[in-house]
Amino acid sequence: MDRRGDGVPVIIEASKQLSGRTPVYTLIDDSELRLVIWAASAFA
Repeated sequence: MDRRGDGVPVIIEASKQLSGRTPVYTLIDDSELRLVIWAASAFA
């Protein structure tokens, strides 16, 4: 539990490198989070 969230910077950086777009995090309510990770560019 102490390391919860450590992967977020990794997800953001990898997504930016592969797709050119930043992932979108949306808090739906107190227990749900939506994460959109864009597909890698065919030209990456």
